[in-house]
Amino acid sequence: MKLLNTIPTNRVVGIDIETVRLEQGFDNLSEEYKSAWEYKNKQDGEIPNYDDLSDFWEKRSSLYAEFSKVCAVSLTYLDNYGGLICKEFYGCNEEVLLSSLGVVLNNMVTASSEYRLAGHASKFFDYPFLCKRFVINNLDIPTVLDSLHLKPWEQKNLCTNELWRMGGTGAGSSLQALCTTLKIPISKVDLVGDEVGIAFYNKEYERIGRYCSYDTIATFNVIRRLKKESIFDFDNVKYITSYNDSMNIVEVVVKTPLLERIYSEKSISDASGKELLELLGARKKKILKKDKPRLVELLHKISVETKMFAGDKPEIVQEKLKVVEQLINKI
Repeated sequence: MKLLNTIPTNRVVGIDIETVRLEQGFDNLSEEYKSAWEYKNKQDGEIPNYDDLSDFWEKRSSLYAEFSKVCAVSLTYLDNYGGLICKEFYGCNEEVLLSSLGVVLNNMVTASSEYRLAGHASKFFDYPFLCKRFVINNLDIPTVLDSLHLKPWEQKNLCTNELWRMGGTGAGSSLQALCTTLKIPISKVDLVGDEVGIAFYNKEYERIGRYCSYDTIATFNVIRRLKKESIFDFDNVKYITSYNDSMNIVEVVVKTPLLERIYSEKSISDASGKELLELLGARKKKILKKDKPRLVELLHKISVETKMFAGDKPEIVQEKLKVVEQLINKI
């Protein structure tokens, strides 16, 4: 696909959002919002009865930015070593969530103007929905989303549903169907879109956040698959969680185990090497000289014998082996 071949994968940021109705039930709405919802659902000039309005509220309101809010956003992108990071934002305070998201998105394009977002059916839903909710919360729209002034060919953000239509005019595909046919892992969370509202009002924010993240990772994998690049499993992703407790964003890094991290990196990074030295240095007994070759072999296998880098040239493999040996000699 020529379009994607011109876009470096390390400048693509997968995105997905989850939305939830403003109030749990139709009865909880103010009179103004009830009237607006009635007008929204007029059929042939007639307002539906109360039961239908209430049912529509629970099933449909999360589709409209005027009647719902963002409860989770996930961003997925490559780190400097080729590993995958997923940054999660979720919680009950939309203004705090969007403020934190806006800072990250603006920092992203400040670092490089080449960054672009990629979501599934995002041009139809995610991008405009986010922009509207930023405005409703009296927040500035992040630069990467503020594209209304751009001509169609000037817009950088991607939509995997649009890509999959291959220039056609059909409806495209659901993310689940697309991932299934491309053999890409799909969400492991027992949750579907229309159940997000129930989970939100049960205060299952973390569950919603991870469900959102898995869809974001799947979308990022679609981009990689279309570019004929290897895809990531959910367990080989570094999750950075930013949840809010009504007033504040609390950030938690879910750290991948050291050996698993080394396995997923192109080589042993400085950070991983430092952590390994600290870990081995904490041993009371010094590593014997006779044990070092075994340790070198183990780390070398972890470092180079991966599916992603199995095609390394012999000279690259030797360079990696030297890095491992230098690291071990420091112990």
